Amino acid sequence: MHSIRCLVALLWLSSLALAAAESSPGLIAAYSDANRRIVQVTPSPAFALAEKESIHPALAVAFKAQWTGFLKITRRGEYTFSVGNSGAQLLIDGKDAANQKLDLGGGRYPLLIKVERKPGAAQLQLVWKSEDFGFEPVPAALFSHDDTPPEAQAQAQIEHGRILFEELNCVACHKAEKKTLAGRPAPDLSTIGSRASAAWIYKWLENPRHFNAQAAMPALLTDAERRDVTAFLSGLIAVDQKLKSVHA
Repeated sequence: MHSIRCLVALLWLSSLALAAAESSPGLIAAYSDANRRIVQVTPSPAFALAEKESIHPALAVAFKAQWTGFLKITRRGEYTFSVGNSGAQLLIDGKDAANQKLDLGGGRYPLLIKVERKPGAAQLQLVWKSEDFGFEPVPAALFSHDDTPPEAQAQAQIEHGRILFEELNCVACHKAEKKTLAGRPAPDLSTIGSRASAAWIYKWLENPRHFNAQAAMPALLTDAERRDVTAFLSGLIAVDQKLKSVHA
């Protein structure tokens, strides 16, 4: 009998190890508004938004969100879960778990969270407690999913492109009315000739990252184009400096 119990335990542990090996970290998140649906992998189900903020730049303030995947329980016990006052629906192993005490053994449990954005500021965070600890956020390391849908894989590529667009500050030159194309103000060059020498401007155009490793501007000009741009920019000087040169 003892050997049978040991065999069952070993098989159970082996199945857990196999499931863990086949799974990937994070949950599958699906966000949608009246016009668009976005699916991506997210480390944990959480957001904190001001009144006019959305969960994603491409979505309206009024949205629906859903997270699916698995929650790993490493130690058997009674756990109480909460998602705050967001009004979210929380299902663990198909059972209503919001503000409920569940007796869970070790293993992976299907997880589903659904919420519809309410007017005003909004916040959601999955927290839990047991007899061993008080309420605290559920660690992201305990979330996993098995299959990443094609939409999430495509969205990951889009998100990487959006990050590059913002880091390179493309919108500083390529204006756009859509708020989804965010950027930061570019430096004012209207009096650059008063602040930098022609030699410095030429070298900057040749390789901006030589002066600043974090420079967003790429080196795109030919040697002749750099000379022409340098001649133009070095002539942009402040009015008072122009008057001084005239009266000198």
